[in-house]
Amino acid sequence: EKGVDNSFWGLNSNASFIINLPGKVEISSDGNYQFRSKQTFSEDFQRVIWNSSISKKFFKAENLKFSISIFNLLCTHILCVHKINVYLY
Repeated sequence: EKGVDNSFWGLNSNASFIINLPGKVEISSDGNYQFRSKQTFSEDFQRVIWNSSISKKFFKAENLKFSISIFNLLCTHILCVHKINVYLY
C-alpha cells in the first residue's frame, strides 16, 4: 500500500544445555526467544519458548533410551496446550 511503512526489525536467539548425571541420566533444556518490532497497525511481538527433557539410558552400549519431554513450559501462546512426549528407543 502506498504511503504505509511496513518495515520492522527482529531478533531470534537460541540456547540449550545438557547435563549428564550419574546412573546414565541426562537432563536437557533449550529455549528460543523471538522479537519483532512494531509494524503498522500492530504491537511489538515477542515470545519465549522453553522446552525440557529428562532421559535414562540403559545397557552397556546405551542403545536403549527412555525420555520424557515437555514443550513450551511457559505456555507463551494464547491457545497454549502443554505437550508431553514419552519416548522409548
